[in-house]
Amino acid sequence: MWKSSMVLARPLPMALMLLFLATPVHTAGHTQTSTSSSTNNSTLTHTDSTTNNSTLTHTQTSTSSTNNSTLTHTDIHHLGVFLADLIHKLHITVVSVCVYYSQDGDMIYERLAWELVRKLVFVQPCDANQPHEPTFPCLAPQPRPSHASSWLHSCRRRSYADIRLTEADQTKVVEKVSVKRYRETRGEVKQVVVGPDLLPSDEVEAIQATWILASYSKATQRVVVQEVFTFNDSPRTLVEPLGEWRPTARYSSTSTSSLTLHHQPGVGPRDFQRHILTFAYFPYPPYIMESEICPSPSPPPPQEEDNDNDDDENTREQQHEHSGYLNTRCLPHRHSRQLGESVLDGYFVEVFNTLAQRLNFLYRFVLPSTKENYTFGMGRPDNYSGLVGMVYRKEADVILASLTISEERLEVLDFSVPMDHFVRNLYIRTAAVHSNVGWGTYVLSFNGDVWVMTVVLILVTSFTLWVIGRFEITMVPLEILSLKDIFFMFYSCLVQQGVPTTPDSLRGRAVFWMFWVSSVILYANYTALLTSYLTVSTQSPPFTTFAEAVASYPQWQIGIMTGTTTRETIKDAQGKPYQLLSSRLDADPSLIVENEAQGVAKLLKKNYAFLTENPIMKYNYDNCSIKVIHVNLFPSYGRLGYAKNLPYAGVLDKELSRLSDGGLLDRMKRHWWGRETPCEDESFTDLDFTHTATAFIILLGGSILALFFLILERVQWRRAVRNERVITKTFMEKKKLPPIHRHPKQHRRGNMSPL
Repeated sequence: MWKSSMVLARPLPMALMLLFLATPVHTAGHTQTSTSSSTNNSTLTHTDSTTNNSTLTHTQTSTSSTNNSTLTHTDIHHLGVFLADLIHKLHITVVSVCVYYSQDGDMIYERLAWELVRKLVFVQPCDANQPHEPTFPCLAPQPRPSHASSWLHSCRRRSYADIRLTEADQTKVVEKVSVKRYRETRGEVKQVVVGPDLLPSDEVEAIQATWILASYSKATQRVVVQEVFTFNDSPRTLVEPLGEWRPTARYSSTSTSSLTLHHQPGVGPRDFQRHILTFAYFPYPPYIMESEICPSPSPPPPQEEDNDNDDDENTREQQHEHSGYLNTRCLPHRHSRQLGESVLDGYFVEVFNTLAQRLNFLYRFVLPSTKENYTFGMGRPDNYSGLVGMVYRKEADVILASLTISEERLEVLDFSVPMDHFVRNLYIRTAAVHSNVGWGTYVLSFNGDVWVMTVVLILVTSFTLWVIGRFEITMVPLEILSLKDIFFMFYSCLVQQGVPTTPDSLRGRAVFWMFWVSSVILYANYTALLTSYLTVSTQSPPFTTFAEAVASYPQWQIGIMTGTTTRETIKDAQGKPYQLLSSRLDADPSLIVENEAQGVAKLLKKNYAFLTENPIMKYNYDNCSIKVIHVNLFPSYGRLGYAKNLPYAGVLDKELSRLSDGGLLDRMKRHWWGRETPCEDESFTDLDFTHTATAFIILLGGSILALFFLILERVQWRRAVRNERVITKTFMEKKKLPPIHRHPKQHRRGNMSPL
């Protein structure tokens, strides 16, 4: 009877209420049996039966219930409104309700579920292994993207929670059930334990889990909300105050309530109380590297826990000044928060040592079982290998590596805030870069427009001076009377050579003076640009872009490192060069190397271009034997990998964001990467034959041209001599003059005429 009356009172969520009414409650077999026992204090047997009607049976054995644990209709109403407010705060869309109570369980379930439905919360049977999806679709659905961001759905992902209503003396047993359920669902289903006067257990189970414990006070009608965490290293629980709920003074079915939370649920504890986190790693300088304790005749003085990070940083800086490379430094002592015998250092180690001091946790490092698994891993369902596989198998909590997000990894990992940013470049051996002959060395100082304007300037001024000379023929020297002589005079000025004479008239000298000033300016600019151009290297790599590198196959081959997202990114990228490279990587597995060292060794021996991230190459292989081709492919943010739904991921991200916003991460990064090793500056090089070849070619060409003109003039002179002899002989015979005997040198001078 109360169901129909409430439906009439709240017609707004009619579709949801009809959906709830269609869900079987009594007919579905939701029954409870309560039995008293004097020997068993708190024994709970939870049995599920998955029949077509979703039959679920709860069998509970507990002590005799008292009047204090009996829930009235008002109490259930308060709990329903509180849970609805909490569910909305947690952004939960689907909940399952489980009742572990000595009182009438069916009645409590119905009324509690009804209160949740009235608050637009979708309710389903207890501990559904595969939660039923709501029948209503997402609002304004968008098409799913098909590239690298395909894992991002346009509609908000549905989230689930289990609500377990229990009595105070059954708290520990129900908490164990919640921990088991949390582990089975890998944290996908949130756990909420609620009931009158509940107290969190001191110990539950050494499993990584978290749940919300809500204690309802029947006297004050308030709910104290706490967040409970457990860790893999100890069954000891860690309790964080979360907030409080209280009803209004005058409560009715339509009244409001107040839920005050100190912080967002699911962030994590602010004090880990020296619990242990496990980090998966393999040596990957400078992110994380194996080190050693510095030899010392006497044991190092004890370090204050709060200041050991600063002391280590000062010691590293002093050692760095003498050692040159960061991976050759030693540590004065092992980090105080680190467990185990290994001595590790690096960028990530320094970051998490800082976080360990702030959040009060300890940490240990775990290596993959074999060196073949020294890879990041892709997280495919059929092959969870590398660091990703370690986290999936719960061998570690966090991956200490700079990972990029991929659709496969998102299935088993969560990711931290960005830790660094990098691009992929091509790396080749420097010996493959050759110097080009500077054919245009003496031409490239000026561009084509300047050369054209220079020629136009000579022609215009020559013609102008020639026109002026036609009007004042008596004042023009014979040496510059013709247009040809004027042109060569201006050319001599342009190349800063002397001229035999200059114009005598004022107008002619004005033209000459203006051209001379222009030629001085041009000559000064040309010599300055030529000097700077001669000092600039004209080295040319075999390719400068990614498309050119792919097109240079088979002379050049492009390879990548296994266990990274580069392979999948190339396969998903749009464009012919990417598809060609993807097909070649599939056809020739030898192009894929195991690590950077193998890739560097390969590129130094053959025409092999190694496509990899720039931070690692910059740190480990920053030498002059490797040339980087800045193609800047696939810009990505590097992030840490968290176990899926890690209960402490939120607080770790929060502290990492603080380090980033305060500039401490940038300081650590500069500290570890340091300054680049200076190589010989490629912008300046010795003046060799490749740069001056053009001058020799011009000189050779001028010599050949001069020889050609010499031969041409000689032939023309001999022809003129023969013609003159014929003319002279004819003239002497006609005048009947005696022959003239001359010295042989006169013939060579051409003095054949007797006149």
